Amino acid sequence: MTSHVVNLIIITAALKSTKRVLQTVNSSTSISNQHDIINQMSKSMPL
Repeated sequence: MTSHVVNLIIITAALKSTKRVLQTVNSSTSISNQHDIINQMSKSMPL
């Protein structure tokens, strides 16, 4: 039972950290940067 609680705490902490990372990435990258990233990805991966 205690290990289950510990797992829940670890999962919630990981979700909070990933959400924070996503927010910082979204705020730092502008729309033009996102277009550049998409273009680079489409060039590197043949469709």
